[in-house]
Amino acid sequence: MISHLNKKNKPKIVDITEKIKENNLEKSGDNIKIENISDKKINKLIKDLEKEMKNSAKILEFEKAALLRDQITELRKSLLK
Repeated sequence: MISHLNKKNKPKIVDITEKIKENNLEKSGDNIKIENISDKKINKLIKDLEKEMKNSAKILEFEKAALLRDQITELRKSLLK
């Protein structure tokens, strides 16, 4: 899961599928499996999430940063398989 802020600055959990679609990493179908995404695209997503995580920590949004960290960890694990 990925955390984003809603209009009231409260964390909103968003499925990783939405983040992938935002980055135009996969455009076909509603069910996106990480196994179907190239390593290059996963690495780009990881870099984007790392930037978002660091920014969240910088502005003291530690819960959001932790959620992003966990998502990054899962993406890295998928690269090792």
